[in-house]
Amino acid sequence: MRFVAVATVVGAVVLSACTAHALPYPPTLVIPLPENEWGRFQFDVYDDTGLVVSGEAGDQTLGGHEPAGVTAIPESNQIVINWTGGACGHRPFANLRGNAAALDITIAPDPLEIGLAPVSCPAVGIISSATLTLSEPVAQENITVTEER
Repeated sequence: MRFVAVATVVGAVVLSACTAHALPYPPTLVIPLPENEWGRFQFDVYDDTGLVVSGEAGDQTLGGHEPAGVTAIPESNQIVINWTGGACGHRPFANLRGNAAALDITIAPDPLEIGLAPVSCPAVGIISSATLTLSEPVAQENITVTEER
């Protein structure tokens, strides 16, 4: 009986964690990030705008912290997304909504990952970036960024 109660609680936690973001699956674009001593990482892009054409990983810096942000490069139809994740945040993501005139980007740099076995994660920041190429230019003033922790 106790096992059933524990299984029910674990199931409810997993369900609530999975539905908290209400993102489509699979991502529109998956960008492999540089591998480091904590494993393989990828940046998932959920594009509700239809603007994303391609993406490329930038450099990583182990240690430190920078707030999440986006820099527009309209002359090359690109945006650069920066974030600081953690050693156990193997699948950071961005969710793009709106259009080129009003682009809303939610960045989740260190989303909750649920596994069956407990994992010990060091308290280290991993500063990362990805460049997205878009089908049309987006001006910096047309971008709203939200960081989801």
